[in-house]
Amino acid sequence: MTIQLDDLLESLDRALSALKAQSESRHKGDIENLVRIKRILEGLDPDEIDALLEDEDE
Repeated sequence: MTIQLDDLLESLDRALSALKAQSESRHKGDIENLVRIKRILEGLDPDEIDALLEDEDE
């Protein structure tokens, strides 16, 4: 995996941990969505992610 992808996944993990630590039911949907996003990112080709992020910068 590329460094950018690793950074994104680490950020998601930190966000998930913070939301889970609050243990409020209103965050349940956010947690589920972040887990889905993480699965999607893990399934993508790291080069695709780099290309998407480069397009965003332009």
